[in-house]
Amino acid sequence: MKDNIQKELLTKVIYDESSPSCLRWSEVISRKIRKGSVAGHLHKADKYYKVRYKGKAFRVHRIIWQLFYGTTESMIDHKDGDTTNNRIENLREATHTENMRNSKTKESNKTGVKGLDWDENNKVWRGRIRFEGKRFSKRGKNKQEIVGWLEDIRNKLHGDFARS
Repeated sequence: MKDNIQKELLTKVIYDESSPSCLRWSEVISRKIRKGSVAGHLHKADKYYKVRYKGKAFRVHRIIWQLFYGTTESMIDHKDGDTTNNRIENLREATHTENMRNSKTKESNKTGVKGLDWDENNKVWRGRIRFEGKRFSKRGKNKQEIVGWLEDIRNKLHGDFARS
């Protein structure tokens, strides 16, 4: 049922980068939704634009990808990590693993750098990263050295999906 509603929704919206969500309604939907008005609203909890149609919610970046490429079989990743930037050149297909590689540093991270922590017992910085089941790590007293190592190895291993 949701697939049919989504197919219908695709005929009701147009891609427009001047819209905050990058979508506009292509026709009158209701008394409150006029042709040319912004389609979608920013969902405060998860920071994604979503559009509601016939009681169902759809993530705008997935609708945009489908408008351009006709399918959303894969995950759709925001290259720059900004989930509000739905410009088509900022979107790409990704596996779950690739999408996780491009994720931002978690707010709970105390060092501000993905993969970096302080080993209180040994009084050293520790950089760790896992890739395809293998673990890579480096320890040292110089924080910048370990941060540089993390960035280098992440760029080598994660390629276009690397985010430090």
